Amino acid sequence: SNPSLALTTPPPPSSSTTNDVVERVVDGDTIITTSLGRIRLIGMNTPETVSAAQRERGSPPDCFGPEASAYTKKLLPKGTTVTI
Repeated sequence: SNPSLALTTPPPPSSSTTNDVVERVVDGDTIITTSLGRIRLIGMNTPETVSAAQRERGSPPDCFGPEASAYTKKLLPKGTTVTI
């Protein structure tokens, strides 16, 4: 027999959500907000562009890291209100 797939919908936002404003994009999966500071985006894993290890070694950004950062900057420009 085939196992069935359970499709779920996300739960409604809880009362613990808050709005914040994007200050800047660090890289493809990390932003800085006005109130909460550094936030990693859940469900996103993009190539690194500015990791501490890369800076120490003088290594270039990972392949497609700059493109991932550019896309996130386009998606969440400075001043964008986000719900967290």
